[in-house]
Formats: sequence, structure tokens, C-alpha cells
Amino acid sequence: MHICKKSSTFALEMKMRRYCYIIAALVISITTTWAKPHIIRNIGAAEGLNDLLVNSIYEDAEGFMWFGTGSTLELFDGLTMTHYPLPQSEQGELRVEAITGYKDNIYFCNNHTLYCLNKRTEQLQPILDGQIEGVLRDLCVVDNSLYIATSKGLYIYPLDRKQLSRELLNNTSVDAPQNELRHMRADANGTIWFTSKAGLHALSPNGGWSHFYYSELPEGGFTELAITEDYIILGSFHNGVYAFHTTTTKFALAFSMVSPIVSLQAHGELVMIATDGDGIYFCDRDKHPVQHLTTTSLPTTLTSNSVYRAFVDSRGVLWMGFYQHGIDYTLGQTDQFCVHHTDMLNTEGLAVRALAIHDQQRLIGTREGLYLIDKTAHKKYYYDESTLNSKMIFSAIYHDGRYYIGTYGGGLYTLSPTGEQPQRIHSSDIGRDIFSLTIDDNGRVWVGSDIGVAVLQDGQVVRAFSATNSILPAGYTYCIYFDKTHRGWVCTENGLVLYDTQADSLTTAGLPDSFPAHMNVRAIYNDSQNRLYFLPQKGETYVVDSTLHPCEVPLPKETNLGMTEDARHQLWIGTADGLYCLKADNTLHRYGFANGLPSSIFTLCPPYRDEEGTVWFGNSRGLIYLKADSVDILAYRHPVQCHYSTFHSPLSTISFRFSDLRYSDPGSAYFEYWLEGYETEHHIVRSRGEATYTDLTYGNYRFHVRMYGEPDSETIVNIHVPLSTSGWIKIILSLILLLAIYPVYRLIRHYRRTRKYADLSDEQLAEETEPVEKPKYSNVAIPEETLDALHAKMDELMEEGQLYLSNDLKIAEIARQLNVPPYQLSYLFTQHMQTTFYDYVYEFRIEEFKRRVIAGDIKRYTVESLAEQCGFNSRASFFRIFKKKVGMTPNEFVKKVKQ
Repeated sequence: MHICKKSSTFALEMKMRRYCYIIAALVISITTTWAKPHIIRNIGAAEGLNDLLVNSIYEDAEGFMWFGTGSTLELFDGLTMTHYPLPQSEQGELRVEAITGYKDNIYFCNNHTLYCLNKRTEQLQPILDGQIEGVLRDLCVVDNSLYIATSKGLYIYPLDRKQLSRELLNNTSVDAPQNELRHMRADANGTIWFTSKAGLHALSPNGGWSHFYYSELPEGGFTELAITEDYIILGSFHNGVYAFHTTTTKFALAFSMVSPIVSLQAHGELVMIATDGDGIYFCDRDKHPVQHLTTTSLPTTLTSNSVYRAFVDSRGVLWMGFYQHGIDYTLGQTDQFCVHHTDMLNTEGLAVRALAIHDQQRLIGTREGLYLIDKTAHKKYYYDESTLNSKMIFSAIYHDGRYYIGTYGGGLYTLSPTGEQPQRIHSSDIGRDIFSLTIDDNGRVWVGSDIGVAVLQDGQVVRAFSATNSILPAGYTYCIYFDKTHRGWVCTENGLVLYDTQADSLTTAGLPDSFPAHMNVRAIYNDSQNRLYFLPQKGETYVVDSTLHPCEVPLPKETNLGMTEDARHQLWIGTADGLYCLKADNTLHRYGFANGLPSSIFTLCPPYRDEEGTVWFGNSRGLIYLKADSVDILAYRHPVQCHYSTFHSPLSTISFRFSDLRYSDPGSAYFEYWLEGYETEHHIVRSRGEATYTDLTYGNYRFHVRMYGEPDSETIVNIHVPLSTSGWIKIILSLILLLAIYPVYRLIRHYRRTRKYADLSDEQLAEETEPVEKPKYSNVAIPEETLDALHAKMDELMEEGQLYLSNDLKIAEIARQLNVPPYQLSYLFTQHMQTTFYDYVYEFRIEEFKRRVIAGDIKRYTVESLAEQCGFNSRASFFRIFKKKVGMTPNEFVKKVKQ
């Protein structure tokens, strides 16, 4: 036993103070995990929390969060809460004091009962009932044993042998202060540390106890504890925080406070101190200034100052449980993407609409004015609407020693890199709303505006195009782009045209007939494979190869606003709902708030890759950049957690639940799922982690789920749907019904065959009833000339009489109108034309359908209705036959014609 007493020597006192000062800087400059202001989300009754008093927090091995409240155990999967109410008891309050876990079990306790919840079966039951004496305070699992700290000693419950034992720290009296345990933690060496009403205690892995007493013990003893590399940090009710040095075994008061300390946790170099009434303090060992989070601290504020539990999980997310105010947690975000932030300008919160980079300068156009940042001179220039006649900057480029700046409503300006006042270019050919600026191969600046196109040389207009002097479609000119083949594209809100460099004019010559020249294109991009991407105002991006023929590229379904390639030719696409990357393996990855983006909304600012390989994006809440060495980042590094439950009555139903264990903003959680063996369509859901399938038939299925646009997160669950009782009943009834109607079917079939052959001649009857295995027409020989003439007459009859439009057309009807025996037509089809009667008729019907679609009938009728008018009986047979004959589906043919 080690006993520490107060020394009266000056040297020892100074040494103690030094230790005290090391710890007493306790409270953070929020480093690493909290390097920037975080968005805090509160979970209350509206978010599904069943009890607003949150007393304990635990993260299990799978990453799920568990909360102990005043009356329930709660499971949180990043999206929804699952409640496990405690059984009502007459022994006192139900407040959950502590939670821990082992394998599939969650162990938790209130003051008087220990419970076990099996996560797989969801069975909740009390254990060791009546075997534990005293008030239960804390739980932990070390080396497959459950340790239970109580007011009357320590209980140890090996989870494999399940033989409960008790350790008394003072064997003289069970009510001694040493036996009144409060809190415990295990260090990296397997030693378990305990606080008690008498002091600090340690249980080594070999079972030996050490006791450390402090002559200036705070009133009520120590409460909570946290373990750092060299210290045990100790809390008290009203005296503050103490530090115990594990090498010197000396105590010291680190700093005092009045509010009770109800929770301590070490996280790296930080120690969190949660108080009941004064928020949370963060401490480090480097004497940094104190950081204090409260309901009034800025920029990060708490919902309540009565913090009953503070906890940092394995992802670095900070969780805080309150008295009657639920839970706060910092929305999980990685630093994969960064917001441009210097001591001269923090762009966070700015809607960035334009960007131009030259050397060490950044020209940043926003909806709130223009910024010029000069890193070399360490200067910032800002220009607002008093200078530019507009605060909205829509375009910017650097060319020939100056910046060109396009505003919305204020016209076109030039700006010197030295930061003088911008100069407006006055010309009747330049509008007030400037949407696009680009440079052609001759070094001329092209300006797209609300009145058309102006071409500048040395700051002067040398050419202009408008709807009145050229074929330029009327309306705003949103985009001007010169591709790698030196084609110039001019895009307006009512269509696009090409620029003919030799004729110095606009033209539509060279555009394929199928090219949608009417598109309202807002941006164009030419990638390293010489594919052109046309990004419309709304709808899907149109992609063509170097010959302007369409090609397939997997792109986001959302409207694409801008794109660029990084140094490894990965295509980055900004949308109004996230950032996407098309990888080299042709997989599409999605990035959102959880990856460090301040907003999922990107602007029409063209993404830009600078000379160092850094990729820049304009976002609605800042200028975002991705460093060149970060191009291989993964959006989601772990599979989605998924589990399911089955119900067999009254319908075979399977319900899946899946989780977003990043604990980011639930509104930014997108899942993609489908049930293989049941469907091929992929479902996309947002802020919801569940899928239900009903009335599934007997068989095996594979459920696929992943974060949308993040293939690495995919989880596959194999399931088997057994044959239910109702399924067996259906099968038996079907067999009985089949046996009952089979004799009737035989009679009907015999009657129909008798009627079918009643009016046939002997030759016709022989041909119709000849067995398949015998060669047909072995005794028939019709001259080729006769067959050719019959073929021609039949074609003429079909075309002029349009007999194929009848959906019940038979070979006998054609034979009657041609005045020949049916067997001759049968011989003509099989022996001369090498086809069948039905294939012959299908050709006419398909050509009729195609003719009507081209003529525009599809605008008035559906595909199915038009097919029926052309003689087809069913939608299924029409689609199957059309795809076989034409090589594409009817819908694909209609879409091609519309283009």
C-alpha cells in the first residue's frame, strides 16, 4: 500500500507546483479534432429521443452509439433512435448510470439493477438479480470480465465462466469509504483505476491492489477520472480538478471550480471536463489558453450548461448528454476538402461564383463583391457595388497582364494585379450582365452577355454577334468555349451555334442531325479523352466524342454545374447536391458534408486546376480546394452496417435497416439499395435507412446497400425466404384446381381441333396435321417463277390493303384474297422465303410503327397505343419483337427520333 502525505519541505512543494502547472493549463485550444468551429446538432424529442435526461454514453465495437437516459436505453445509428425501456421498479429511479459491452451483449445498470441486452435478439433482461449489494455506480469490461463498481466494493463477473465474486478494498467494514467506489477506467497496461470516497485505487492485471490517499482530499472524495500518458485526472463535487502523477504518486490541485464535475475523458492530448452548470472545459498539457464551451460561447454553443456526460468517439465526434435537454453532438466531418482560409480572407460562408488564379494571386468573385488576394505582397483588396456597380461577380479571367471581371448588372471591368481601381469597358456591344469570359487561340477575349457576344482585342471590341446581325439564338449568352479541335461553341438560353474561324461567323454547319442544338447549355468541358460534355440548365449532361456522336459516360443524375480533371485524369463534377468524382475504373463516387464540404450546393463557377495540381471549386459556402496529393481519397472507407428482420404472416415481408455511422448531418445521408433476385432498379433514399419488401416468393435473394455514389461502402446481405404456410396452401390448391380442370381442357382442345380442320381440304389437312419430325412438302414441287410471282402479289396486297393492321390476321385470309390454297402460302414462307408467316407480318407492322413515330404521331399517342394501332396484340411481344428486329427498344427509337 502506498500512502501519500503532505510535505512541508519547500523543494517538494515547488515540484508539486510544477506538476500542477503542467496539468492546470487544462483546457484547450481546441486542436486536431476541434480545429475549426463545428456544427452541433441536438437530438431531442422531435428527433426520436424518448427521455431527455442523458446520463451515460457508450460506443460499441461496431460503431453504434448507446445512450442511457432517465428511463431508457437508446440506440442511435446516425439516423434513427431505437428505444429499450427499463422495466418499472419500486426500488427507486431508473436512470441509467453506466453502459459497456462485450461481443453481442450490451450491459448497463441503474442504481440497483444490472441488465443485459442482446443486440441480435433484442432480448432485454436483468442479470445477477439479488446477488449484488450496494448502489451500482460504474461498469467496464477488461479481459473478458465484467467489473461492477458499487457503493459496497467491486464485483467481478467473468463472462465466460459467469461466477460472480466481490473484492473489498477495506475488509474491516463493508461500509468503509474505500469500498464506496465511484468511477473506474482501465489504462493501456491493463491496470484498472478507481475513485472512491477515500481516494484513488489501482487493480493490477495480476490482481494486486494499490491505494493512494491524499491528505487534502476534497469533500466527498473523488468522483470521475480520466487517464493520460503520465497522469490520472480526477474530478470532485465542488473543489475542481486534481492531477495524480503515476510515476511520483503525487497529487496536486490543477484548478478549482464550484460546479460539480460529472464527467471526464481523455482524448489524445486533451482532457474534457463536463460540469453540471458550467458547460465543458477542454484541457491540454501545453499551457494553451483555456477553451470553454457553454450556451453562450462562440462560435460553438451548447444547448445546455448542465452536461451530465461528455464523450469523444473513435471518429472524433464529440457527444454531450444533458439534464433534460437531450444530446448535442458535433456533426462528423473529415478534412478531405478544405475551405480556402488565410489570415487575409476566410471564404467560409461566401457564395463563390468566379475564380481566376495568377501566380500567387487569387481573384475571387462572390455574390457579395470581389476579392483580390496577393500572397506575395500579403495584401487583400475588396471591391463592392460602389466600385463595380454590382456586388455579384459572375465571371473572371486573367489575360495579358490584367484581370477581366464580368458582373451581373454592372458590365465588364478590367483590373490591374497591383490592385488599382477597376476600369469599366464601355461599349454598346457589351451588355450589363456578363456570364462568360474566355480566350480564343488568337489571344482575343470573348464576352458572353445579356445582349450577345463581344470579341475584344487589347481591351477594344473588334467583333460582335447578336440575334439581329447573325444566327445567334436570341437570349442570354451563358457560355463560350473553345475545344481542343479549335471549334468555338457559343451557347445561349435558346440554343447553341458554332464559330467558323475562317469565315469569322456563326454557323450550325457541321452539327449532326441528331445533335440537340436547342439545349440551354450553361457550361462545356473537353476532357483528356477528347469527349465534350454539354451541361444544360436542367437535365442530363449530353456527352459526345470527337466526331460529335453521343457516347455513354456514367455521370450524376443531378444537374451538373461544372467539371474538371485532376492530375490523374479523374473527372470532378460539381452539382447542386454534392461533389462527384468519376474514377479511372469508371466508378462514380459522391462527396458531401461528411467529407468536409461546407455545403453540398456548388455554383456555376468553373472548377479549376492550378499549376500545382490543386483543384478548386466554387461552393455556395466558400472556395473549396482539393490538394494534388489527395486525389485518391475515398468518400466512405467502411461498409454500411445493415441488418434485417423477417415476418411470414400475413405476407412474406423483409425489413432492412442500414446506418450512416459517420454521424454527420442526417440530411446529407444518401443510400442506394436494391434486392437482387427481385428487382434490377436501384432505389435512392435520403435521411432514411430502411427498406421493406412484402409478399416475397420462396427463394434466395441478395440485398445490396451502399452510400449513394460510394461503391467502397457496399454491403451485401444474403437472405432466404422459406415457403410459408400460406405458400404451401396455395401450391396444394393450385394442384387440386389443375387436376380438376385438366379433363375439361382436354375436351375443349379436342372440340377446337375438330372445328379447325372441319373445312380444310385433304391437302390442307395433311399439311396442318403432319408430324414435326417428318419433312414437310416432300411431295410438293412449285416452280420458282410461280413462287416469285406469288411473293410479289402478296407484298402488293399487304402494302395496298394494309392487312397487317388487323391484329387477328391469319394465313387463310391472305390465301383467300390471293385465291390460292393456304398450303401454297405455307410452302412459300418456309421453303422459298425461309421465314414464317408471323415474322413476315411483323416486318410490316414494325415499319408502320417507325413511320408513324417519325411522322409525329407519338406526340398524341403512347408507345403502347401506337403499337396496338399497328397490329400488335400485346406490349410484351411488341417490345420483344421490336428489339430483336431493330436492335433497340421502342423507347430508345423514339428518343433517337426526338433528338
